[in-house]
Amino acid sequence: DVEGLETEVIEGLTDTLSKFKPIIFCEIYSGTNSNPDPDRTINLIISLGYEPFILKGNDLVPFVKHDDNYHNYFFISK
Repeated sequence: DVEGLETEVIEGLTDTLSKFKPIIFCEIYSGTNSNPDPDRTINLIISLGYEPFILKGNDLVPFVKHDDNYHNYFFISK
């Protein structure tokens, strides 16, 4: 948990993510002291060739739009 610094972590991992394409599970939440721009983070990961999904209960559903009510994301390489 990087407490709102998800974009910076992903930016530092771009070479590793591009080369190895691991599944990414992360929390992206725009609340107080959290990610200031969830859409930027999500779009950065998508630009690296990942498909985003949101965890809703026990189900993975395709990402449509960020909503802080559903902040657990899975990103799977296309």
